[in-house]
Amino acid sequence: MRRKPIIAIIYDFDGTLSPGNMQEFGFIQAIGQTPEEFWSKSNGIAKGQDASNILAYMKLMFDEAHANGIRLTREGFKRYGKDIKLFEGVRDWFRLVNEYGERHGVSIEHYINSSGLKEIIEGSPMPRPSSCSRSRRASSPPATPSA
Repeated sequence: MRRKPIIAIIYDFDGTLSPGNMQEFGFIQAIGQTPEEFWSKSNGIAKGQDASNILAYMKLMFDEAHANGIRLTREGFKRYGKDIKLFEGVRDWFRLVNEYGERHGVSIEHYINSSGLKEIIEGSPMPRPSSCSRSRRASSPPATPSA
């Protein structure tokens, strides 16, 4: 039996699948800040410490959660993902692309490569694996998407 060619499509999450940063749909509000306040602090830390913006925002999330008595857990991050807005058409995109691939004799694999938090993405309204054949999220170790 001849194997189908595989086409991998790799997506960023913030600004590609969702209009904004995933932290702006629940976590930032939970710590009592606006997105502008949070990102200004994060950018200030990165600049002041000559650090990566990604590491700076993650450290700030940790510090602000601790200061506000918020425990950081996988389930908590998933809850922050539930209100993420997706761009119009994203919910149908994966199914449509998979169907197109089937019609043309190729297998489509979808991957999300994000500097965000895998658990927030897993809690988002992204399509489930049944509509994203062999999909993975590579925001940390690869994981199967859920919505």
